[in-house]
Amino acid sequence: ICSPKTDGTDVTVAITACITSVGANGTVRLVAGTYVVGGTGSAGVLPLTNSVEIVGDGPGKTVITTTGTPSDNLSMFDCAASTVCAIRSLTIVGPSAFGGFAYYGVEHEGTAGSLTVDNIATSQVTMGVNEQVGASTDVTIQNSDITATAQGFYSAGARNINVHGNYFHNIGTTSLHH
Repeated sequence: ICSPKTDGTDVTVAITACITSVGANGTVRLVAGTYVVGGTGSAGVLPLTNSVEIVGDGPGKTVITTTGTPSDNLSMFDCAASTVCAIRSLTIVGPSAFGGFAYYGVEHEGTAGSLTVDNIATSQVTMGVNEQVGASTDVTIQNSDITATAQGFYSAGARNINVHGNYFHNIGTTSLHH
């Protein structure tokens, strides 16, 4: 269980340390609360370099938010190539200003591996889920409430995509793009 402060201070380093400490195929559990993470730069705010599962107590209960304005395209959870990532049962709130750049809720940049997004909610993001490079083995998006200013889900070529039980709303251009 990862339980950094929920008092409005930046907990990026603490959550990243939890992710690192569980190692490959580990699970990071974030208890109910609102976690503020940094939101500037050009990499993922919370990079997932190992295969890892992030689990909260439920949308609206575990909230990950940012206060910064990105200086490049940025994602809250950034799953590296060849990883198996799962993000479950939490809310992602992006920055109030995008600075002309894209802000993704969850991004998988792999040429292999898989991504599961289950029971999450997003708001203030340009794209809810972005499967960037393509050729991911499996992508599953289920039971989620995706609000985005541009696209709900974008895939550049995942081979097996399973999307069900979701609600895509206030989407600027397309709910699903593959």
